[in-house]
Amino acid sequence: MPGKVCIESGRATMAEALKASLAADMKRLDTTSERLGLRMQPSVKGFQSSVEEMIKVVAEYGGKPVLDLETAFGTLEGSIELVTEVRDGVSKNDLLELHILLLGDAVAAFCWVNDPEPVACCDNALLSMESGIAALREKSVRSDPVHAEFADAVESIIKKIRSFVQEHYASGLFAA
Repeated sequence: MPGKVCIESGRATMAEALKASLAADMKRLDTTSERLGLRMQPSVKGFQSSVEEMIKVVAEYGGKPVLDLETAFGTLEGSIELVTEVRDGVSKNDLLELHILLLGDAVAAFCWVNDPEPVACCDNALLSMESGIAALREKSVRSDPVHAEFADAVESIIKKIRSFVQEHYASGLFAA
């Protein structure tokens, strides 16, 4: 069926384009998390895993009906839950708290894949991230620029995902 191959190829191409657009920010996130120390890395790896799983969902299911949502979103939900659990377990006075809370707020954007208003879902995540981003930028001014670099990388990733959703899936992942 040539039409099916074309649609599947288009989904894969869009997913690869999204992955390519995020590559520099994902690398910047790696670099800054290494500079922040080992305790940051599990949260960052969970966040990056969530990004990768979201891209796989787009490549596999974008524009076609899905009957088994548990299969479609199971791994993505697991990645999101990992970041959320780490966020919930952070000490309120921990130096890394703001970074981990920012990642926890950011993963909410990945729920666009199963949201009836995907662009609004991304917008809500960006809104919830604002105070964390501002606090990390302020911390950078007072101490180390790595905090702002980290916040900028996370913010850029979510803004690029939002732009991708707006352009390709404003009506939802499963809209034809």
